[in-house]
Amino acid sequence: MNLPWLPTTSSTKRLEADLKARGWRVWWTQGGSVRLFSPEGDTIEVDGATPAQAMRNAYASAQEYSNAQVVELALDNWQELAARA
Repeated sequence: MNLPWLPTTSSTKRLEADLKARGWRVWWTQGGSVRLFSPEGDTIEVDGATPAQAMRNAYASAQEYSNAQVVELALDNWQELAARA
């Protein structure tokens, strides 16, 4: 999905809603951490001193994960093109 990422200063509910709109599943654990399930099926668990901090950390982790997926896809495409040359 090619949506712009929200600033991490956004509200916890807004960050959670944005993650869900991107295809992420969001689970709050009893310990107060956030468990994210990526659209690809990978799991990330993030915590913070407060629930709001945990969500900000989770959102930033999801953004890093998504950026890494884009880089990995670009590298795969580049390698495929190089192999054809």
